Amino acid sequence: MNMLARKMVFLGMAAFIGLVVGCSGGEIDTETTPMSTEPLALDPSPQPTPLTDLSEPTLEVPSPTPPADIEATVAARVSATQQAKSTSTSTPIPSPTPEPTATLVPVPTGDEEVKPTINFGDSLFESLWINNAIAEFVIEAAYGNPVETIQMPTPIMQTSLANGEIDVVMELWHESIIDWYDKEIANGTIANLGQTYEGSPQFFIVPTYTAEEFGIVTIEDMKKPEVVAALADPEDPAKGAFNNCIGGWQCAAINRAKFQAYGLDEFYNIITPGNTGAMDAGLSGPQIANQHTFGYYWAPTSLFGLYDWTVIEEPVYTDTCWHEVIIGRDDASYTPEEACAYETFPIDKGINTGLNEKAPDVVAMLEKMNVGVGPTSKTAAWALTNEVDVSVDKVATAQYYLENFKDIWTQWMDDDAVQDVKDALAEL
Repeated sequence: MNMLARKMVFLGMAAFIGLVVGCSGGEIDTETTPMSTEPLALDPSPQPTPLTDLSEPTLEVPSPTPPADIEATVAARVSATQQAKSTSTSTPIPSPTPEPTATLVPVPTGDEEVKPTINFGDSLFESLWINNAIAEFVIEAAYGNPVETIQMPTPIMQTSLANGEIDVVMELWHESIIDWYDKEIANGTIANLGQTYEGSPQFFIVPTYTAEEFGIVTIEDMKKPEVVAALADPEDPAKGAFNNCIGGWQCAAINRAKFQAYGLDEFYNIITPGNTGAMDAGLSGPQIANQHTFGYYWAPTSLFGLYDWTVIEEPVYTDTCWHEVIIGRDDASYTPEEACAYETFPIDKGINTGLNEKAPDVVAMLEKMNVGVGPTSKTAAWALTNEVDVSVDKVATAQYYLENFKDIWTQWMDDDAVQDVKDALAEL
């Protein structure tokens, strides 16, 4: 450092000390007022409230909005940062460029054909997530169409499939919406592409230890006072609690109509959850704690396979009985004259008929795509055991199925498409 520089530093320090002494009104007492060596504490940004339910999204999933105080803090700090940058003579550091999202569909670089996006409906349940994941992987790898999955409740799915806003529903469960299904098939707006998997039962269940303790066999046994007491609703102990399926699903209204027909609405409050996490928790939580519970569920599912359940006997399904149930489903003020068990029927795929022109090769594959009840259940059990969220980690879900059931999926497509899928798997 040259002499001039040293003088400038000395004069600067002297001026600073004089300023401090002048402001304090006297000399600095280094004995009673030591200079702190602790770093200056900055006001930390408010932390978001931790999530307590990481199970699944609700039926409607809006973009997350931060609380107002966080927005104000962020806005203030952004403004301060911008002002600092505007007065600074230093060279600004550029923001990093985000990495592109991985996709199985190659990005066109020249004259390649840009294939249309195929939209799948997602009504938010486990087996559908698995089947959507498998279909998405295969379509993107073998046929080159981008795939998007759109969450929606069943009533919106019906409208969206019929008007072409979505192209594919991998699990129609059309017997629960038979009037709509028959109408749209007749109108030519939708088409049935055959089984996704063979018959899937729906039922009312209690833990087997509950059934054994209270001698529960039929639906009438659920009216026993000791059974109702064991299943007491914490918010209304005079009645029991029944864990229904998600509001917006057709089964929620069907189960309510069946309860009215059976007279169970006099004994139980129907608890209708808002998402699959809450629905599953109402059944799995008591099982884990060895407590009593009563609810609706179906197969193939990991929850049904993981615990020991007893299916409650109901009157055998008939068309006449089900007609009464459907009237009650559509009119809550109507009590059906009778009710019965759900019909066990194959679960089929449905498409908007516009997909025949949009992606005929994909339609041909989907017509042959039968994943099977057993493989679906095994994939669900694998995911549960390995803590894989099949609603989010779609690639891992599809990978498990495709690597373990080659004898099934290789029958859905020609050799070239099979090789494309194998090549995509090899790159994971």
